[in-house]
Amino acid sequence: MAKITLSKALSLKKKLLSNLGQVREEVIQYNSVVKGGIREIECKEALKTEQSLVESLIGLKVAIEAANQAKRATIFGLSEAKSRLMFLKRIDVKRGTTMSEYGRTKEDVVEWTCEITKQDRDNLVKEEENKISNYQDELEAFNHVTIITVPDEVVNLTS
Repeated sequence: MAKITLSKALSLKKKLLSNLGQVREEVIQYNSVVKGGIREIECKEALKTEQSLVESLIGLKVAIEAANQAKRATIFGLSEAKSRLMFLKRIDVKRGTTMSEYGRTKEDVVEWTCEITKQDRDNLVKEEENKISNYQDELEAFNHVTIITVPDEVVNLTS
């Protein structure tokens, strides 16, 4: 068993996912060939590799998840802050008079007003961005000092 930081484990997970995607794409692409044509890979062997990668990924995800329990509230906070940031950025802050979309006469002028001004929205966005940054800093620090144990083959698969 290998002892690695949570940060390293997250990096390994990303590499495993990339490798898994590549193997799957190769099987999809090269399984069927014109009779008599050259098959670029052995698809049945690639399926065995794919299954091995899936099993390794599951084990790695379980180890990461167990370590993350201590920071579950921070992880959920980060997720919700990102969601709220997207919402805040979508708030319409139109004010003033404009012609309606299909307007041609003076009666087609529309006056817009908003309760949350652009300045209000921009301030809220900045606050949420700061929250996100703080959550990310907290998680990054945690990931660099938290040690987890993973099977050696998981580390070797991505080398």
